[in-house]
Amino acid sequence: HEVQALADSLNAAGLSAEARTLDVCDSRAVTALFETLARCDALVNNAGTNKPQPVLEVDEATLDTLLDINVRAAFVVAQAAARRMTALGRGGAIITMSSQMGHVGAARRSVYCMTKHAVEGMTKAMAVELAPQGIRVNTVAPTFVETPMTASFLDDPVFRHWVLERIPAGRLAAVDEVAAAVAFLASPGRQAWPDRAADARSPAGAPILLPRPARRRTTALHHADGRPAVCQRAFPCDPDRRAATAPDGRSG
Repeated sequence: HEVQALADSLNAAGLSAEARTLDVCDSRAVTALFETLARCDALVNNAGTNKPQPVLEVDEATLDTLLDINVRAAFVVAQAAARRMTALGRGGAIITMSSQMGHVGAARRSVYCMTKHAVEGMTKAMAVELAPQGIRVNTVAPTFVETPMTASFLDDPVFRHWVLERIPAGRLAAVDEVAAAVAFLASPGRQAWPDRAADARSPAGAPILLPRPARRRTTALHHADGRPAVCQRAFPCDPDRRAATAPDGRSG
């Protein structure tokens, strides 16, 4: 397993790591695991999946799978971590992997967008409620990143070109760039920053993290004709803004 191989490499480098495998959709197993932890300083809530389908063709199996993994499991794991952090009294950090699709709408991604909007709402509520316990709650919301899950989309030259022409640096984000954002959010230096979501993006499309004043946020948006735009706004937002859609119905 990749997780065990990573733990072995960390131990070989003189660090201390332990790999444990479980089904994040099994709430009892998740709860039992966290109750065994002597320390729980940071959670990276990274399980997720997607199966793009036109809204009229979404089947119940796909609907249930995405809701179970992207929403229910995300909540159950975050809740278990928060309970353990509270019991230990040390505070901590909860970082959930979200997506730009948690802030916009897109063709063929109605269910995925729904789940990621849910994750963003969960994070905002948890950040407010858990702050008195010293628990910071955030999301990282990247655009397309080169991963096994996106490989089937990005292997299509037409779709890859459509994505790249909307990123000024002309390249996709790398996993290491997203990991750097997660590491920062989990670090003690993050304590001076406001909580909740961070979804601004660098020219390369990788997430960058910016402090923002209350009731304002920076959101990556596109004009109706597909031209990228960045709208820094106070509520309410211009209702004419929406996500760009490729000619074949896929979205970035």
